[in-house]
Amino acid sequence: MTQSLERLPEKPGSEKGKAHASAKAAEYRGSLDVPLDAATLLYLQHQAGNAATSDLLTTRSRAAAPATGPITTAGPPDVRAGKGTPMDGVLAGRQSDLLSSGLVVQTWGIPVLAAAPARTSQTVSITNVSGPKDLGRGGFDWKVWFNIGTAAGTDGWVIQEINASFKTEGAGGSTRSYHFWEAWQLKKGKTQTIYQDESLDDNDDQYYSAPAATGSKGSNKVVGNVKFYEGALPADFKTNNPSTVAGILNSTTTKPDFWDGSGTDHSITATWDDTASPSKHTVKAVMGSTNLDGT
Repeated sequence: MTQSLERLPEKPGSEKGKAHASAKAAEYRGSLDVPLDAATLLYLQHQAGNAATSDLLTTRSRAAAPATGPITTAGPPDVRAGKGTPMDGVLAGRQSDLLSSGLVVQTWGIPVLAAAPARTSQTVSITNVSGPKDLGRGGFDWKVWFNIGTAAGTDGWVIQEINASFKTEGAGGSTRSYHFWEAWQLKKGKTQTIYQDESLDDNDDQYYSAPAATGSKGSNKVVGNVKFYEGALPADFKTNNPSTVAGILNSTTTKPDFWDGSGTDHSITATWDDTASPSKHTVKAVMGSTNLDGT
């Protein structure tokens, strides 16, 4: 049974409130068999301050575990890789109250974050639409579709993690890098995203980079990792996100709680040296287990 602390109607940090909370903190520190609820800890934090509350938690966490019961351990080139208008010359795509969100659990009276629930997921297969085309001096153009093998049991999202870097030396030299997650909606009972199923576009994802300036050299690289997850998209995903270059796609720079890092490889690399004679340039792409050369 969880015991809640009787609270005083004092403003946070008042002398009376501090004295009362400090005394109660001492009681809880000395009585390890009395569990604390999260609301009590917040009260102690408001009245006695972070230091006193931290001291209480540290003391209790170092105590011996209960003898019985389960033990839980707390433990500016023009670049496209999606849809929409480039932001800053680049396109690569298309916290909350812990108590009210239900993310707080107790371990020996100490609140810890609960693990995010597992989500049903599927491997994504990639179908080539066109390319990859080698446009020279780091330029490329590549369009693909995304598909899943079994019809989705509920509405969900194809999610792709993007790590991209663009480095140009010499004329028009610049270096940029991006890391974010972007998403395509896929409805219940479907195996294709809405862009293909509803004929909204001629591709799901496009990797595109305009050729760099004459007399430059460098490398452009987009590494994508894509997977399908059933369920709603986290609230921090949004379209035209100014923190990413995903354009009209929903995107975020925060890793989703359910993202496990696995998925289908969807990557492209372009290298060039226009300072050499003759000029040199290559484009290589990976689509799952298939390697492709730019043409």
